[in-house]
Amino acid sequence: MGLWFIANTLGNFVAGLIGGNVNIKNIDQPPSIFGQCMWMLFVVALLLFIAKKPIYKILNEKNKQLSN
Repeated sequence: MGLWFIANTLGNFVAGLIGGNVNIKNIDQPPSIFGQCMWMLFVVALLLFIAKKPIYKILNEKNKQLSN
């Protein structure tokens, strides 16, 4: 349940940062901001995909240590 609150807090924090940088007078700005968010999400997803194998390896080693 703690992870839920942390994820919720971080999501709201990032939304506040993005919303704080939007200029109401510049109507062309929001598409570029959302485009930047999209590219950042793709980069983070790629990093998580690359880190997946080492993370699984570490978790399996810890699981073997706990079962012995």
